[in-house]
Parts: sequence; C-alpha cells; structure tokens
Amino acid sequence: MGLGCRTALGRAFALTPAAPLSDEDRALLDRLAAEILHRGMREPALLALDSLKPLSGLGGQALLALKPFLASTDWERAARLLERRQGLEGLVERLEAASATMPASRA
Repeated sequence: MGLGCRTALGRAFALTPAAPLSDEDRALLDRLAAEILHRGMREPALLALDSLKPLSGLGGQALLALKPFLASTDWERAARLLERRQGLEGLVERLEAASATMPASRA
C-alpha cells in the first residue's frame, strides 16, 4: 500500500467540526420542545432522542415520528438540525430543563 493511499484512507472517515447552533436553530429547538411538552410527550421524546444520539447522522430520519409537532415550514430545517449531534443534545437539554420547572403532577 503506497503512502498516498494510506494518507487518503487516514482522512476517509475524519469528521469536520460542527458549527455552533444559530439563534434560529435555538428558537426552532425551543418551539419543538414546547410543542412536545404541550402534548405530554416528553418521556417518549426523550427515550427516542437518547436512543438516536449514537446515530446522530440519522437523527433527521426521526422526524417521521416528530412530524405532528412541526409546522410545514420548519420540516426541512428541523431535519437538518436533528442530523447534527448538537441539535439532538439541544432538544434533550430543553426537555430535561422543562421537567425541572414542571409541577410534580406533570413531570
């Protein structure tokens, strides 16, 4: 195996650093978390999102389950956001933080 091939294969699976979440991304995560909480789906959403963290590249596919919570204009943007590990973690953080502020009967 030549040096050029080893160099190319060494970078074949390298990940580029993710860009930080924008203000619009954070606002979309806030809306999505609020809608999930409003419908009383916090626990199933947390279970699904925590299960998807190791496969964050496929997270956008999880939107098939989350479609009822999103306006049609947010659909593609949310799919791209949830494909990023930061997007999944941001939504989980918002849902977990909300449970700390919820009354005991709703948490």
